Amino acid sequence: MVELHLGSKKSISAKISCI
Repeated sequence: MVELHLGSKKSISAKISCI
């Protein structure tokens, strides 16, 4: 979740992975 701040584009992928 910390990566969300590092990159907005990666945040979208992270959200998909969380789900």
